[in-house]
Amino acid sequence: ETTLALRGEITRLKREVENGGGGSGGGGGWFEPPRARFPWRRAEEPATPASDFGAYDHRVDDAVIAEGDRGKVFLTRFDLDGDTPDFTAAVAALNAMPRTLRVIGDAATETPDVSIIIPIYGQ
Repeated sequence: ETTLALRGEITRLKREVENGGGGSGGGGGWFEPPRARFPWRRAEEPATPASDFGAYDHRVDDAVIAEGDRGKVFLTRFDLDGDTPDFTAAVAALNAMPRTLRVIGDAATETPDVSIIIPIYGQ
């Protein structure tokens, strides 16, 4: 009985992959929060203020949710996931954004020695 259920699940997953589905998220959009092995309240309750979460509800990659949402808004704004993407306007919007570098301390007086991007959980 278990083997039959597993074979059915494998068949369903293969069909989903063949039809263009099967991303790491839960839906078909550009960004869906990655599925977590353990409860991830920020992904499950994105509208809840961070101050409402307990000390053990925070994860180092909580920012992924907010940044993913910002990305969705940008993609939609310029129809980058649609049939008529406006690449020129998207590039112009990116170039018009202020370039900022976040450093610990006073950003006006401190400069970093080096800039390193460290992926968190493969994000």
